[in-house]
Amino acid sequence: MGDPHRRAQSRGLIRALSRACLRRTGGRFRRGYRERVALASGESISFRLLGRRDSAVLERIFARLSPKARYQRFFAHKSALSGSDLRTLTRCDGKDQIAIVAFDQRTSEPVGVARFVRDRIDPVSAEVAVAVIDAHHRKGIGRLLLQRIMEAARHRGIREVKFLVLADNAAMTALAYQLGGRRQPPSAQGDGFSTLVVPLDS
Repeated sequence: MGDPHRRAQSRGLIRALSRACLRRTGGRFRRGYRERVALASGESISFRLLGRRDSAVLERIFARLSPKARYQRFFAHKSALSGSDLRTLTRCDGKDQIAIVAFDQRTSEPVGVARFVRDRIDPVSAEVAVAVIDAHHRKGIGRLLLQRIMEAARHRGIREVKFLVLADNAAMTALAYQLGGRRQPPSAQGDGFSTLVVPLDS
């Protein structure tokens, strides 16, 4: 029948290993994640996960995007984010949808956000998107956000991420290529869009 004491020890070890595995799930991008990065400009940016109560954070970012930047991100002319938009964008479950926000360390204002959403049909693929307010363009914040959201996706079993980019969005297209992207053949989305796929290291 075995030694009851040894069986209890084994059960305790299994529970401890399970807790350790849970702590590792998602790599460093889990509840409580915080990070500060110094930009080449000398400015400091901090990162954290977007939560379900962060509608105001997204509204502040959206308000500081130019009309062109809004269209490039949402593929529509928007003057504001609707309640439905905000519910969808804050529905981050830590597994199938995650968003990371960048904040100006000096002002504490949000300056950008990146997210991935897992493909329901192909669960090892995800679509990614990023937006950085116009006043903070060309500082490397978009790249930093995307590097982190891609790392978070990889730790959750995603093997490739896809960028859906407007054909005239040269900056986003160039960044996707720099991250290892390759262009997919044209599809039913039409000539106005490009899909670039970035494989993730296992």
